[in-house]
Amino acid sequence: MDPSALIMETMFTISGALLYPVIILLLVFVVWTLAALGQFISEYSGRTRDPGRLRAGCRETRALIEAQSYGEATGAMAASGSNPLLRSFIGDLAKFLGGDRFSIE
Repeated sequence: MDPSALIMETMFTISGALLYPVIILLLVFVVWTLAALGQFISEYSGRTRDPGRLRAGCRETRALIEAQSYGEATGAMAASGSNPLLRSFIGDLAKFLGGDRFSIE
């Protein structure tokens, strides 16, 4: 048997043996990439905010606080938060909104 034929046959056997594991590994990487892309898009959409809506909500809340309508001010403040982190902060802040605990001076 020719040495070059032996080398070719060995390379063919090795490449055939590695074909399926490499394809499976590539598919795993594609799934992982899609999951990471989905996580990135989810994080981006969770961090975006609407500054116009926030400004309008703050103006409305300020007017309601000045009119000493604290219950309505709490609702307006909670409705003005446009992303989950900001909504959580405004919700915590709205708990302290009241006649004796939150004064504007």
